[in-house]
Amino acid sequence: MLPKHLTLFLTFCWVIVIGVCIFLFYTFFQSAKIENRIFVCGNALMGNYNDTAYADGKAIFYSNCASCHNPIKDATGPALGNITTFRSQEWICKFLTKPKFIPKDKRAIELRKNFGLSCTKFPMLKCEEVKAALRYLEFYKLN
Repeated sequence: MLPKHLTLFLTFCWVIVIGVCIFLFYTFFQSAKIENRIFVCGNALMGNYNDTAYADGKAIFYSNCASCHNPIKDATGPALGNITTFRSQEWICKFLTKPKFIPKDKRAIELRKNFGLSCTKFPMLKCEEVKAALRYLEFYKLN
């Protein structure tokens, strides 16, 4: 049996250790929030996810694209998280907003073969809106 003052001292030490652990845990998640990390499948994706372009892009993506596409995995259409590694923003804008634009390059033919029909066209979207959706998708770009 330990003396009473030693028991109190050890209890106090454990309280300090637990408090420090809680503080460090809280600080880690606050820094993740401050640094604007998004966690997807265990990977932290950096960026300012609170900005207007992100919010607008997310809304545009979910109202126009999400019925067929997912940012990180294939669905009815291909995953779009890394689309800007294959296509320029201008090309994507033209592809989505010009109904008569039908790409005939090797990649487009392969995608049509794998996923069937071509992507729905959105002539009502402006290029700024398409670029906002691409800004949202940048957070899912695979490294």
